[in-house]
Amino acid sequence: MPMMGEDALFMLYGGSMLYQHTLCPILAVFSFFVLEMRNNLPKADVIKALIPTLIYAVITITLNICKIIEGPYFFLMVYSQPWYMSVIWCMVVLGIAGFLAFVVWKMYNFVCKKRID
Repeated sequence: MPMMGEDALFMLYGGSMLYQHTLCPILAVFSFFVLEMRNNLPKADVIKALIPTLIYAVITITLNICKIIEGPYFFLMVYSQPWYMSVIWCMVVLGIAGFLAFVVWKMYNFVCKKRID
C-alpha cells in the first residue's frame, strides 16, 4: 500500500480486494477468537502458519520467473529488481507473516487462559 500513493485504498476496498484484504481477514480473526473453543495452541503452530505463505511465494515466484504472470505485487516481480532484492523481500514478507502468527498465537493463548480461569 505505501508504494501505491493515492490508489492505496484500492488494496482494501477495490474490486475483489474488499474480500481478499479486508472482509475475509476480519471474519477469520473473528471466527478464530470467538467461535473456536480449543485449549492453548502449541508454539509449533506459529511455524505451521507460515506454510501457506511459503507455498504461495514459491508458486508465484516460479510463475514470474517463467514469465507466465507478472506480479501481482511489486516485490514478486523478479525481472524488475535485482535477484538479491527478491530474496530480501521473501525474507521480509515471511518475517512479517511469522511476527503476525506469533502475535495471534500469544493473543489466542491469552484469551484461552482467561476463558479457562
